[in-house]
Amino acid sequence: MKGSEIINNLIKEGYKDFLILAPRTEYDPGCVGYEKEEKRLVYDYNLLFNSLCNSWRSTFKTEDELWDAVDDHLAYNTLRSLAYHKNSPIVLIENKKGNKVRWGEK
Repeated sequence: MKGSEIINNLIKEGYKDFLILAPRTEYDPGCVGYEKEEKRLVYDYNLLFNSLCNSWRSTFKTEDELWDAVDDHLAYNTLRSLAYHKNSPIVLIENKKGNKVRWGEK
């Protein structure tokens, strides 16, 4: 199921106390699930990164510039802001061992 389908289904089912990353056209492809107990969407960092790269590609001359811009944006404008919001999404990121863990965990 695609990220937008996950989110739209949750909304249709009456779930509402969760934060959706926006703009949805860029962030929905990174949504991989919902944590019911915590009332939080779950996003995958790699999918977010790829989606933003696809969306922003025409803005940059080189892949390196694009990757740096997307990485900076996700680090500073997305991940850092999660702590300031109630029921903010969980973002899964690969640790050094290659395992998916919540951002901020080791």
